[in-house]
Amino acid sequence: MSGVQHYRARWTIPISQPPIAGGSIAIANGRIQELGESRQQPDAIDLGDVAILPGLVNAHAHLDLPTLPQIEADASFTRWLSHVVAWRRSASNSLVRSTIETGLAEVVQSGTTLVGDITTSSSADELLAASGIGSLRFREVLGLSPARYEPLWNTAGETLGGPDTSLSLHAPFSTSRELYRRVNADSFSHPIATHWMETREEREFLRSGRGPIHDFLDSVGAIHGLSPAELPCEDWSDYLDGPGNVRWILVHGNYISHAEITRLASPPFRERVAGVVYCPRTHARFRHAPHPFEQLMEAGIPVALGTDSRASSPNLSLFDEGRFLAEIARDLDPRKILAMMTLHGARVLGREATCGALETGKSADLTIVKLPVDSRDDPAASVLHPDAQVVGTMVGGNWRWKRNGFAEHA
Repeated sequence: MSGVQHYRARWTIPISQPPIAGGSIAIANGRIQELGESRQQPDAIDLGDVAILPGLVNAHAHLDLPTLPQIEADASFTRWLSHVVAWRRSASNSLVRSTIETGLAEVVQSGTTLVGDITTSSSADELLAASGIGSLRFREVLGLSPARYEPLWNTAGETLGGPDTSLSLHAPFSTSRELYRRVNADSFSHPIATHWMETREEREFLRSGRGPIHDFLDSVGAIHGLSPAELPCEDWSDYLDGPGNVRWILVHGNYISHAEITRLASPPFRERVAGVVYCPRTHARFRHAPHPFEQLMEAGIPVALGTDSRASSPNLSLFDEGRFLAEIARDLDPRKILAMMTLHGARVLGREATCGALETGKSADLTIVKLPVDSRDDPAASVLHPDAQVVGTMVGGNWRWKRNGFAEHA
């Protein structure tokens, strides 16, 4: 059929249905037209000993943060945060732009076709558009006092309403409850992101008003002159509930308790939570307690993977993030990890209608993974094998990146 391109591979892994050995995929007008077995399409382009997956989804990244060598490996969260704040205040626009370019290269070359980026820089819009991958860009707003948050709120409001732009309220410990109330009273076409229960220190501060977070905020003048009613608290109703239609993306969620998972999975919060984003390598870098991602998924709450930033993680490769999770959670079904890398991310970002799985009618966003020589019959485990590697990234039927040495051959 004219205008239709067929590809075949050792495995096709749709995610929403079982893997297809020797599978093929038909693409027309940038969308998936059909999945099947390669023997049904003898003229298909042979991609070789690879697996075809849906494009990976990095549900949480900070493209504008670089590696910060001055941060010691064992630095506490507040010490790490102070370095990040200092870099943001001193970095020039050109340095921020080059940082985003470096991060985007890692994103595309790791097979990522959709990224949720927390940004304070307009450069991200231009560079993400040029990259050709999908994005949902979250304009970050923070501040506990009106003098701090109102200018950021007004600037963010000028950019909202576009098809790829949303909002991020940084975290309950750093962002006024008034802003959460405003958001919860409004209507939005995209989910809203917030860092949530990321550290023990955050929980301590929300509970008692004391601890390292208090000392950090005091050192930067963030809580001077605030009344008790303006200080952060642990009451979820002030942060996640309200009359609007907002759906929250809870980033990290490292210290959500079992009782709180039950609460999140029940009305009214269940309808207001799009999902949780887990960043395994950042989680490990700060030596957090075991993450409750399995309990969250068992409760019906989608859990996606993200890379966070290069200030807390080795790189922005979502593929490496999934392989790291497979290494530290060896009893976890690798098919669940692949779902967290694809379909769950699309659901969390509100894009499951168009991507996240290989299904007829969805965008032809593909990640091509070269399988290891000693791969076995479990394709999901083979994809996450240490010797597997991403060799191609396709978005809307167009190749956005190919590894040197990877070539289509009939």
